[in-house]
Amino acid sequence: MGFTHQGSLGPLKGEAYRDNERISVTDPLLAQAIWESGINRIFTDISVSGKVATGLNPNIRFYRYALLQVEQ
Repeated sequence: MGFTHQGSLGPLKGEAYRDNERISVTDPLLAQAIWESGINRIFTDISVSGKVATGLNPNIRFYRYALLQVEQ
């Protein structure tokens, strides 16, 4: 598993410009560990339409940017 280049079609095609590298993993245990590391405390007093956050999506993405790569 390694980083793969992620580009986009750009604003002329209705997409934000993107030029970076990404790893995407589906890992429920990692999502739970990140949630329990303290991020859950950020959402303690936040509710949207009476609903509260109970965890993170297990589809975790890591992005890497080289010196001239940007996301706009």
